[in-house]
Amino acid sequence: MAITGLKKNTIKTAREKSWMEGREYKHISPDGMPMDNSMCFYDWKAVEKWIENQPAAIPRRKSA
Repeated sequence: MAITGLKKNTIKTAREKSWMEGREYKHISPDGMPMDNSMCFYDWKAVEKWIENQPAAIPRRKSA
């Protein structure tokens, strides 16, 4: 979060829907059998590349 500026839930959603294990992140556990709540290590360069490839935001209408 400190390196990319992404929020905790943004990272979780990206892991679930966009990122590939072994490319942007890797689950780690001492016994070699990581669970959903196991620690993750992130390839911050791959994450930065993913951020750069995101489409530009569409301006929202402001309500009165």
